Amino acid sequence: MTLIKRAEPQLEQRVLRLAKKYFTDTSNLKVYLLVSRDGSFIKNPNGNVGMQVLTDKEVANGIKTEEMAFAKNIAQ
Repeated sequence: MTLIKRAEPQLEQRVLRLAKKYFTDTSNLKVYLLVSRDGSFIKNPNGNVGMQVLTDKEVANGIKTEEMAFAKNIAQ
């Protein structure tokens, strides 16, 4: 299961500006950071925090199928 946390607004705006190079419409996209069970951020091999750009529908489907969950909703 992938744990996610919504990115801060400033980071999200920056990422979505970059995403406009690849997507014609970014208005329905949101940025989520990847989180481990201990609450720390998961880092990519290059040292940057892992993230995903997803629609609300993708998040809802991921939660429904238990492929993802919001980090704050997981019991420690």
